[in-house]
Formats: sequence, structure tokens, C-alpha cells
Amino acid sequence: MSQETGLAILSDVQAMFAVLLDEYFKIDNPLSIDWEADTKEFCGESKEDLEKFGSVILDLHLYYQITDIEYEPYSEYETFPTLNHAYNYVVDKVLIKNGLDPQTLEPTS
Repeated sequence: MSQETGLAILSDVQAMFAVLLDEYFKIDNPLSIDWEADTKEFCGESKEDLEKFGSVILDLHLYYQITDIEYEPYSEYETFPTLNHAYNYVVDKVLIKNGLDPQTLEPTS
């Protein structure tokens, strides 16, 4: 594996995240997502909105076969204050699963 593989993973995870956000929240243009946006403001403040965002994160876990979940249900807004926090959480797990260091994108072994 190489840095190119790491960059492809970064792009793939971001694209899948955008697709799922659009699926659950019907975004006008998924290509223009502000990843620094406040998660609660982006998704909405209701319990249903929180559950939908939780479903996005859970779907990413399932799609990328990430088995360890390091947050409690209904704590997603606190755990991931911005969309970028959630993206970094998922992409780091996918990189590690693929034997890459999240900081350098280099193989760990």
C-alpha cells in the first residue's frame, strides 16, 4: 500500500459520507458540503435529526466493516461537533483497518 492508496481512501470515505448525508438529509448539493459546519446546525436539533445522523455514522461503520464504536448512542452531536470531526473519526478507522497510519498515510508495518 502507498500514499496513493491512503489518498484514495480519504476520497472514498468523504464521498460515501456525502452520499449518506444527502440520503438522510436531502442536501441541495452534496459536493458543496461545508465539512467545518456545526453538526447540530447542519443536521437539525430534533431527536429525529440526531437519530438520522447516528444512522449515517452507523451506516459508515457497516459499509467499511468497522467493528469498534467509540461513542455512546445519542452522543453523536457532542462527540462530533463538526462534520469534519465525524469524517476524521471514520477515515482514521478505515485507514488503520487498511494498515495505514492516519497521520502519514504510510503503511504501519
